[in-house]
Amino acid sequence: LTLDVHLLSAEGYRVNGSNEWYRAAASSPAIDKGDPNDGVRDEMPGHNGGVINLGAYGGTRGASQTAQAESIKFQTENFRSQKFVSKGGFVVWNLRDGWPTVSDAFTDYYGEKKLAYHAIRSVQHDQLVMLRDDHGAWAVNDRRHPVKGHAKFTDRASGRTVFEKAYDVPANAAAELGRVTWKGQGVLDIAYEQGGFSAKNWFLYGEPPFRLADVRRWFK
Repeated sequence: LTLDVHLLSAEGYRVNGSNEWYRAAASSPAIDKGDPNDGVRDEMPGHNGGVINLGAYGGTRGASQTAQAESIKFQTENFRSQKFVSKGGFVVWNLRDGWPTVSDAFTDYYGEKKLAYHAIRSVQHDQLVMLRDDHGAWAVNDRRHPVKGHAKFTDRASGRTVFEKAYDVPANAAAELGRVTWKGQGVLDIAYEQGGFSAKNWFLYGEPPFRLADVRRWFK
């Protein structure tokens, strides 16, 4: 079953993966009913009505892709922090769409990488530091020998360091580094060096829902 969730518009709209421009007999009630403060973003000039649309395609295709990317990244990190606990694991199986469709695949039918592709790739290193929604900071070491590391957690908006620690991780194991506190919503940047490997990670914190305008500002 192939679904299309673009809003119908008398000004014109696109169908999944198509470059053709269609016009509907009448517009959806969600057309131009978004937050006026969000602007029209990437909606087509001359046909956007001056106000962002509601829904996943309001202003950008990235709205729905951001939710997917953060969800898949969160699940991957959560399972990796529980290395060897209760025989749990996470298998990535839907890498590519077999036809034009709305789905949870990481690349679409036309070979374009979605945001989830890049998000999950960023947390597949054999050395990884992450933060969970229970406020626990964790380090994972997939090598067959112990490693030393150093991690620093910084609030992206304020630049304030909220957690920093030097630590050791046993061979082929996960270790909890401590607890990190936060208030409201935002993004924490995680810079770490572990076992001679340096990388950066991030954590989207706070209770949902998130305003798309805020997420755009944090990840710009």
